[in-house]
Amino acid sequence: MTRLIKLFATALLAMLLPCAVKAQSAFTVYGLARNSNPAQVHLATIQPGTGVVSEISPVPLTQGYALNPLSAIDPVNDRFYFGVGPGLLLSVDINTGLIADTVTLNIPFPTYFDLMQYNCRDSSMYGLYRTNNPTACYLAKADMNTGQLTVISPSPVSLGYSLNAKSTLDAFNNIYYYFGAGGLLGLDLTTGLPVVQVPFSFTGPVQIVDMMTYNCGDGNLYCVTRSSSSQGVYPARINTSTGLVTNLSTTPIASFISINAMSEINPAAGLFHFSNGSQFISFDVNTGNVVSSPPLSFSPSPGNIFFDLIARDNCKCFLSNPNVGMAETAAAVVKIFPNPAAEGQPVQVVFPAEGKERVMRIYDIAGKMVEERNLQAGENNLLIYTDQLPAGSYVLAVEGLNPVKLLLTQ
Repeated sequence: MTRLIKLFATALLAMLLPCAVKAQSAFTVYGLARNSNPAQVHLATIQPGTGVVSEISPVPLTQGYALNPLSAIDPVNDRFYFGVGPGLLLSVDINTGLIADTVTLNIPFPTYFDLMQYNCRDSSMYGLYRTNNPTACYLAKADMNTGQLTVISPSPVSLGYSLNAKSTLDAFNNIYYYFGAGGLLGLDLTTGLPVVQVPFSFTGPVQIVDMMTYNCGDGNLYCVTRSSSSQGVYPARINTSTGLVTNLSTTPIASFISINAMSEINPAAGLFHFSNGSQFISFDVNTGNVVSSPPLSFSPSPGNIFFDLIARDNCKCFLSNPNVGMAETAAAVVKIFPNPAAEGQPVQVVFPAEGKERVMRIYDIAGKMVEERNLQAGENNLLIYTDQLPAGSYVLAVEGLNPVKLLLTQ
């Protein structure tokens, strides 16, 4: 059988390497540049490695924001969302920096929609619907076009949550993660029920988990950790099965964090980004080593003095490439055996047959298509040879069916 990757000869791969380096250097994170006097908020970007914050908004968007909802990006429609009050979100165009819409959620006061995460797979915003009397949290999702909020969990999943730990979304496995009730909670996006519920344990002298972020590059949760009794912030990885938090370094990479900031991961480069309020710090998720930690600087200057609520469309949304063609029918599935597979190991792909020609595509972690194959009418399986594909995460999509993740390990 003809190998799918035969088009990617050594010469072509060599040509792609400079492009990959360029893509990593151009990695952009969005956030809110904020003045304290006068109180003003602008949409802005930051380039990891330089610490330069550049304002996009030509005029202030608001005087402040509600911290609990956090922020999220819809990369399909180029929107940055953040909260300005209970049940009230601003939708900002990431190209112009201007308010595109004000989204009013249909929730009664005083209830809240917190720790939101945008999911490109169904174009919905997920988060915790929180009530005060009685105090309870439920998984919910919001339609950003209508403001309709749907509570998914049939019963409370926790009494509260840790704001410092934030939340994160594993779109591949359909799980929403947050820190509640003393440990890690993972909620199924369909049922709203816990599928992960484990207490945290630590390998080092730390007791606090901050800024959890899912990395679709290797399927792991990463965070920073710290102690309640001493200064020092450490890079760490979380085992979602056991709750074990393993420090990646015995050396602190910062003295503190900014509660107003968030974290993001560049899955292609394997870099974790966060802010401590004065620096923008990036560490390698494999080694825990700091790659860069430049001080924040603002353009134009003098400008804003804080860079808050950072977000980027990485692991939650690199499936948003319109060529992937995500289906709405959950029953239409693609199965891969084995998965994960060892680097270079052939994998079998099985999918429902159809009476028409279709296209199969493979995308790398950055959303770049690395293979395309035409499927004949009635064809329902194929063999992929992976000996030219480096270890990492890929998305395999058969036209008209739900895409699936293919993980190649070293």
